Amino acid sequence: RGGAAHSDRDGSSGDEARGSGRRAAVRHSVDSQVPDRSIAALYPLRDNYVMVSGNRRSPKSLVDLCTDSVCRHLPDMDGELPPGLPQDIVDAIVKSLVNHSALNATTLRALRHCEIGELSLAGCRGVGDD
Repeated sequence: RGGAAHSDRDGSSGDEARGSGRRAAVRHSVDSQVPDRSIAALYPLRDNYVMVSGNRRSPKSLVDLCTDSVCRHLPDMDGELPPGLPQDIVDAIVKSLVNHSALNATTLRALRHCEIGELSLAGCRGVGDD
């Protein structure tokens, strides 16, 4: 950082927080919800590939492509995903929604009959405890 002191949100320098053995927590808040029609934009076509050696692209696995496709179209569904989906599929859908910042009230509503073991709401827009 070139020797310049950097200031955290609470006004203390990062060096002060490290020196005391305490770690300063920085909270992030997102106030606006992702509009349902924007969720598809969070899954761009270039995201259908992974980078491999030699700076080349390779398609994602079929499972990952299908998971992203389900997530991309959750707002367009009439109703919810069916109950009894295998846990690994539900986990993959939730992970994809969280990784793409696409988890909102609509996408959660589509998962209401699915068993979700653990759900981090960090970075989710417009989602509360209700």
